[in-house]
Amino acid sequence: MSKAIPKECMTLLKEASEMFSETGCVPGIDGVEVPAETIVPDAMEYIAETIDDPNLGPHGLDMFLHLTGEEAQVTGAQLSRRAHERPVEDYASVMLRSASGILGTVEVGNGFPRDGTDGEWKIAGRDAILTMKDGSMKLATADGDEILPSVTVTSPYFTAVRDALDRWQRGEEPRVSVHDCARVVRLIDQAYERAG
Repeated sequence: MSKAIPKECMTLLKEASEMFSETGCVPGIDGVEVPAETIVPDAMEYIAETIDDPNLGPHGLDMFLHLTGEEAQVTGAQLSRRAHERPVEDYASVMLRSASGILGTVEVGNGFPRDGTDGEWKIAGRDAILTMKDGSMKLATADGDEILPSVTVTSPYFTAVRDALDRWQRGEEPRVSVHDCARVVRLIDQAYERAG
């Protein structure tokens, strides 16, 4: 069972993010600054060539592709930069359709008025709706709701990053490949095109 990320790790992540923003480097194993592109070869060049404005959160798009197991197309999108008046979107809504016709809506934003989030994951099917919010999961069916309060829910992002780092330390391939990332980047590009 996953555990929440300890405060010390969150502090290290914040420091690493600030270091990257200021210098283009990340902390190496011994704490010495290492150019980011040496960790993932040509990563900076790839990002610069592939994504003009990489601000649309990819996690919900990736989850849709993973859960459907199919390719998808963006059928509509809205973006906003009004709340914070910065070049980065503060809100995006993207509508998707999988190859077999499964529909999805991904909404992301950074307008929550304090530290934390109002994040929610919802999967709706013909016979049930599964919701993950505020550390608990709820399964709603025709027979009623089943709440799973004892489940420790860790952000899917942190679960994926932890898994990638564990696999790297063991010398294994990551579960999420560059090809998986490219599928999501394609949807992000489509969302920007649709939003105008």
